Amino acid sequence: MVTINHSLLLKSVKITALRSDLLCLYGLARFSRAKVIVEVGVRNGGSTTALMLAAQENNSEAFISIDIRKKYGSKFAGQAPWEFVHGDSRDPELPEKCGIKENIDLFFLDSSHQVEDTKKELQIWMPHIVDGGYAAFHDTKTFAAGVRDPLLEYIKEQENQRIFWRLTELGDSPHGFTYVEKDIRK
Repeated sequence: MVTINHSLLLKSVKITALRSDLLCLYGLARFSRAKVIVEVGVRNGGSTTALMLAAQENNSEAFISIDIRKKYGSKFAGQAPWEFVHGDSRDPELPEKCGIKENIDLFFLDSSHQVEDTKKELQIWMPHIVDGGYAAFHDTKTFAAGVRDPLLEYIKEQENQRIFWRLTELGDSPHGFTYVEKDIRK
């Protein structure tokens, strides 16, 4: 097995402002002991590197990265337990195609930052997060209208179904890093 070391995590990102976000994402994955991780949006691979390191250290069962651009699928080819899925995260059938039921421990969203896209992604992926699981979001400041606002709207709608999400926003993140923990009240 090829493994990623800690120094690669920091070297993988050229913009130092993002390092705190990546370390928080890595820490959240380790703290939650996530066994099933799903990431939407690969691009430069910074978040993928952070999640890969955590997945390897957690002995995770699955780490699935989804991106609409096929070219990002070769970035970490051969890295266990990583699987790249070339697909549209707004496709309501994609979770089933990926073998996802209601078993996601950690979901990370960093995709188009468009309001309607984010709303669709939340509707499709959030129900698959386990009780006590987490969802994390990048660019909740930079693209607040496209990421943070749809998230807050989704959380409010879920309260009617007795599904609550504890929200945490990192104050020192220049782009905005937010995560929520799922809490189903029976």
